Amino acid sequence: MTHFFRPGGQDDFHTPLQGIFPKKSWASHPDLQDNSSDASAKTQFKEAKKELSNQYPQRLTLTFPDRDDVEQACNEIKNRIQQISNEAGEGIEVLLKPCPINEYDALVNRGLAGDEYSFDLAYWKYEYLDEIFSCVSLFDSKNQSNLEQYDEYYDLHALFTNLRTHKHFMDLRDTSREIDKHIASYVPVIPLWQLDTFIAFSNRVDLGDREIDPVHPFRDVKSWKLK
Repeated sequence: MTHFFRPGGQDDFHTPLQGIFPKKSWASHPDLQDNSSDASAKTQFKEAKKELSNQYPQRLTLTFPDRDDVEQACNEIKNRIQQISNEAGEGIEVLLKPCPINEYDALVNRGLAGDEYSFDLAYWKYEYLDEIFSCVSLFDSKNQSNLEQYDEYYDLHALFTNLRTHKHFMDLRDTSREIDKHIASYVPVIPLWQLDTFIAFSNRVDLGDREIDPVHPFRDVKSWKLK
């Protein structure tokens, strides 16, 4: 994170994630445990070995879309998993498996559905379309596009239904935080990092009383004026 996205050494933007929602957003749970340290990672490897016993994996296959920047990120992930697991005395080998970009989505969906499970981990980029921070397509077991085919331990469908029916913000916030806590606890996905959006525009642009929407920066471009 620091090497590739913080060349100036600043750490007040771009950050590792503990949950599925962006840090410091209204939807994220404020009390999620920070597991990003090496010491925490080593502890989790040891706990996994103890819990899984003979089922503890000696090797994991990580698939990713065949792009140079993604391959670089996945190499970093591979190196860190191998380094920290070895230091914990529970070494895991990570094999990288690139996939042609135009075939990647289909491969991952087939694999998660159990039709062609040829990987253990899949690198995935997820972008929220707005500040509602909907992740229903990833986890709702009743949703046709459920990427994770996720329906274990807990009925998240009820929580997603609450999100669609609640009218009051505090109810929405509390339900979103419950979803965030559940996903962080059972880890159907491993959140890596969030990359914040920065926009530069000329000081000659007069926005009036409007603010730039970082997701759709040109939504109100017709109302802009030049000073």
